[in-house]
Amino acid sequence: MTKQSGTRTARSQAAACLAAWTGTGKPVQGFIDTLIHDSGLSQEDRQLAVMLVMGTLRRQGSLDWLLCRFSSTSLHKMKPLTLAALRIGALQLCVLERVPDAAAVNETVAALKLLRQPPWLLGFVNGILRNIARQKDSLPRFADLAPELDHPAWLAERWRRNLGEERARDICRINGTEPQLCLNSLRMDRQELASLLAAQGIRSIPGAYGPQSLLLPDWRGSVTALPGFAEGLFQVQDQAAQLACALLGPFKAGGRYLDGCAGLGGKTCALAALLPEGSALTAVEPDERRLRLLGENLQQQQARASVFSGDLQAFAATAPQPFDGVLIDAPCSGTGVIR
Repeated sequence: MTKQSGTRTARSQAAACLAAWTGTGKPVQGFIDTLIHDSGLSQEDRQLAVMLVMGTLRRQGSLDWLLCRFSSTSLHKMKPLTLAALRIGALQLCVLERVPDAAAVNETVAALKLLRQPPWLLGFVNGILRNIARQKDSLPRFADLAPELDHPAWLAERWRRNLGEERARDICRINGTEPQLCLNSLRMDRQELASLLAAQGIRSIPGAYGPQSLLLPDWRGSVTALPGFAEGLFQVQDQAAQLACALLGPFKAGGRYLDGCAGLGGKTCALAALLPEGSALTAVEPDERRLRLLGENLQQQQARASVFSGDLQAFAATAPQPFDGVLIDAPCSGTGVIR
């Protein structure tokens, strides 16, 4: 059962986050930051809440297909909070295999109760989720549904047109899977990090694309519990992000480089590790919370970078000297949940 923190649980904050984000057209990360990361939840519950939010967005089309089969009320007539809770409940029942059915139903309904929803609505959500739980063995497996369901129609159609039906379906299918935990070994050779992990019984596999990447296919615990985390020996970073930093090279000694949308500093730290001695790196970030975490991550990774508090327009107004390389990892829309 999810531990409560005051009047909040992982599921209540996930539902509140999705409901607040719905219809705004803004990146979901800002809502995750304020409604989950700053909620007072334990680290374990924050991780669960984020997983529920991102999993719901990743499989939203399939979840809605399922809910339409069990709800007599059209989804577009439901309030955002109701629909968010139903999607979260269906995700736990049909996608997250480690969540028992009883917990998926009961904890989701309890989350709505914490959010002060009326009894009739609790009964409505409870009834739909219990029906799904009773009949899910006779339903098509989510893995067998058309993967295009979980993508914007315009995007899937563009892939079909440009790449062909088979290739487009393969892309959609892979996008719908949760990526393996991937580390970027920043301050030691990845084989040394692999040995450090192996000494604790943790299996790792070298990544096929990032030269310093290690995949941890079996790890289910907290990232902070991994050996080497406290010392800043690695950071969690997908191979694609690692490659994006490497593509800014070849780097020149004494060069000047800019990370124009630094965020929490994942690519900033990766760039700092790649730059030759004597190079200068500047990171630009306007959001106060991310700016604070950026500073903490730079310190933990022992990465050297000058940080500018503001957006790119404000930074440009300072008339900086020209840069030898500029990285722009622009904030993503909801499509950022696809791989």
